[in-house]
Amino acid sequence: MQPELKKKEANLKIILEKVEIEKAIADQEEEKVSGEKDIVEQQTREAEKLKAMAEDELAAAKPLVDSAIKAVGKVEASAISEIKALSKPPDKVMLVLEVVMLYFGKKTDWDSAKKEMGNAGQFLAQLKELAKDENIKKIKEKALSTIRKKYLEDKERWDLKQIETASKPARNIAEWAQALSDYQKVYLKIQPLIKEKNEKTAEVEAAQKVLAEKMKKVYEVKEKVAKLEQQVKELNQDKAETEFTIRQSEERMRRANTLVKQLADEGIRWKEDVEKMTQHIQKLVGNVFLACACISYFGAFTGDYRKQLTDMWTQKCLERKVPTSEIFSLPDVLGDPVVIRDWNIKGLPTDLTSAENGILAMSAERYGLCIDP
Repeated sequence: MQPELKKKEANLKIILEKVEIEKAIADQEEEKVSGEKDIVEQQTREAEKLKAMAEDELAAAKPLVDSAIKAVGKVEASAISEIKALSKPPDKVMLVLEVVMLYFGKKTDWDSAKKEMGNAGQFLAQLKELAKDENIKKIKEKALSTIRKKYLEDKERWDLKQIETASKPARNIAEWAQALSDYQKVYLKIQPLIKEKNEKTAEVEAAQKVLAEKMKKVYEVKEKVAKLEQQVKELNQDKAETEFTIRQSEERMRRANTLVKQLADEGIRWKEDVEKMTQHIQKLVGNVFLACACISYFGAFTGDYRKQLTDMWTQKCLERKVPTSEIFSLPDVLGDPVVIRDWNIKGLPTDLTSAENGILAMSAERYGLCIDP
């Protein structure tokens, strides 16, 4: 068991060294990643702040878009069809259509405008679509500059009341053109903010991706450390069980040695008993013969005479080569020391004659005649 324990202790030492190394790596990586995590979180907060600012700016300008779409929504398709049916529209109507055509990036003459209004529903849908962010940024600056300088900023020409007098639907479209121009200014103004926000967001996403990879590696190292620690726990438990088994075995061995030492003297007695029993077995025939004679004839005789009889019988048996003990005793042959001791406790005297009388009384097949010693 000891070699096995030493082997387990060696394996445990190797695993513990691995745990220390891997744990140090994990702690180092975690500390490094923790610093990068703080930076990424700061960048994320900055990106969120820029996003909130851009969204606030857009939200402030959104009513302009809503008003533009609302103005277009007031125009009926039938009204566009009526304008298209004119051979020559009023000057104020034509003024508005020129602005629309500039927004579309097309020629501003009547024929081109008339052709654009060929499908009234589609024409109105185009106006609404142009009010969306992704389309507003596509409007050319040159066209917008012309629209503002030549039309919208010329208050004498661009008079909504006069336009409404000429055509109410034209006024609604004029309001759409005005709102679109105002929104484009705001949209253009916040573009650097949106760009910065997008760049910061992209930067944060890239940093978060890198951080996620590093966090994954830290997790993997920590998981490896956890598995090693579990292995250490199992090895410690196994080692403890082995140590317990060794201690238990050593204790059993100690007790066994003690028992062997204690039984050494007992072994001598057992050896002597075996020798005695061997002799008794060898002399069993003569001893039983004499025991039978005692049971048959002893009852009426005194202890001294019994002794003389057994000595004579023993001598005769030995002379005739009958295996017999040299000193015969009836209690040794037919008596049980435990039973005789019980008789003594219950009142039978402890002398040899009384013990013989007890054996005669218990062994004879007929009532024996026994004298009181």
